[in-house]
Amino acid sequence: NKNFFQRKDNQLVHKLAAHSGRTAHFFLTPRMFPSSSEFRALLDFVYEGNQVFISTFSIGKEILDSLKLTTHNSYGFENDADSLRVSIANPENRVEEFYSYPGLYYNSYFSSMDSGYTTVLGWNHQNKPNFIKIGYDNGGAIYLHLAPLAFSNFFLLHKENSRYYDCALSNLPKGIELVVWQEYFRTHANGDDSGGSSSLSRAFSW
Repeated sequence: NKNFFQRKDNQLVHKLAAHSGRTAHFFLTPRMFPSSSEFRALLDFVYEGNQVFISTFSIGKEILDSLKLTTHNSYGFENDADSLRVSIANPENRVEEFYSYPGLYYNSYFSSMDSGYTTVLGWNHQNKPNFIKIGYDNGGAIYLHLAPLAFSNFFLLHKENSRYYDCALSNLPKGIELVVWQEYFRTHANGDDSGGSSSLSRAFSW
């Protein structure tokens, strides 16, 4: 059950194999198009009470359909001083905080969702939701975030933008004992149900 992580970091292998508490996996990737088996493994992981945080420009149809979501994707470049503009609810007091960075922007947002079990945590500059949480009764949750440039060094080192990172990850519950920064989908052939898919399934099976 360790083959997937063995290529990455032996210390991480041992830590995950020995860990039995609540875990959060953080995915930062241009595209999140898992195969069917990968998506099932991801959901099983969440159903066990764990957290999955995905920040990406584009989300696969199987994820969107399963979670009853639709998205609108747009991007471009503006020459004004505040091209990338996002806001986020401070998890402590729910007050909306605003952040910006000059340069390239991706202005994607969730155009529809099931409000019965989806919580909006952040917005783009048009006040459209770009960061949501879908929680489950067992305490597990999926966080979907459509502005991954907001987690780049360029953004976070600009003025006081590191607060955005703090607010975003502070939404994870206090009971989380281990956070894993996952790079699986950065190099994975998204949507291919052979090879790497079984490795990710094993990675979530501990």
